[in-house]
Amino acid sequence: MNFADHRNRTEWDWLFLMQHYGVPTRLLDWTQSPLVGLYFAVTDTDTNSGDSALWCVSPVALNSMSGVEPEFELDLPSFDMDEVLDGYLPSRLAKERGSRLQSIAAIASRSSPRLFAQRGVFTISHRDLTPIEELRDEGHVWRYVVGAESKLKIFEELQLLKIDRLSLFPELSNVAHVIMEEMP
Repeated sequence: MNFADHRNRTEWDWLFLMQHYGVPTRLLDWTQSPLVGLYFAVTDTDTNSGDSALWCVSPVALNSMSGVEPEFELDLPSFDMDEVLDGYLPSRLAKERGSRLQSIAAIASRSSPRLFAQRGVFTISHRDLTPIEELRDEGHVWRYVVGAESKLKIFEELQLLKIDRLSLFPELSNVAHVIMEEMP
C-alpha cells in the first residue's frame, strides 16, 4: 500500500510531511498571519481549559542570535535552497554527533494547500533543544495571554472573518464537516 508519493521527496519534504500528520519533528510551526495564530490559540473554546497564549517571534532577530546573516536585511533562509540549513538535515545531524546549532527560522515552499492557507513558516532546532523563549533575552519572542473567558468570543469573530477550519485546512474532510455543522 502506498501512503505517500515518494517521487522527488527531499529530506525536508519528509520532515514537512511528518509534521503535517502530527509526528514529532524538530520543526515548530509558525504563521506569518497574526489572525491565523490567534485561531490556533483560541480553537479550544472551553473556558474550563484555562488561558491560551499567542506566541510571536521575530525570525530575523532569532536568526541573528544564531549567527545567520542574510544577504538582504529581512530575508529568511529557505529549505532546500540555502546551505545554512544543511547542518539541520537529518542525515547531517546523524553524522555530526558533536555539533550543536541554535534554533533558526526558515521558510518552506508553500507546496501544500494547508501550508499555503496557514501562511506557514518554521523554526527548526538542532541538538540544543532550549526553548526559543529561553535562548537569551534579545527581544526575539513575545507571549500574549488570551484569557479563557475571551476565547469563545474571539473564535466567533474569527469565524466571521472566515479564519476557520475550512479556510486553514482546505481538505474534503473539512468541507464535509462544515456541511454537517450547517445542516438543521
